Amino acid sequence: MNPAELNLNPIDQINPIVIVAVMLIVVATYFALRRVYVMPYLRVMEERERFFESADASYAQAGERVATASAALTTFTGVLKASTSQILGARKSVAVNGA
Repeated sequence: MNPAELNLNPIDQINPIVIVAVMLIVVATYFALRRVYVMPYLRVMEERERFFESADASYAQAGERVATASAALTTFTGVLKASTSQILGARKSVAVNGA
């Protein structure tokens, strides 16, 4: 057989039906993967983002409560020290005058 008769030109060997079928398979695979993997992944990531935003808000609120409690504790400690020194002073004067 003569090589010229074999029609070895690659352009002549391309079947348009196969090319269209492959293109349709690629497009269908894209949409299937998008629906099965990409969209659920995006939903999970958005849910995580909302969760972290609410956690940040809770953390900020807790920080404000800690600051308020710390200020109240400082005030209470000052009042307690003053009361303790008054009580100790009164005990000393009673001990000195009573003895």
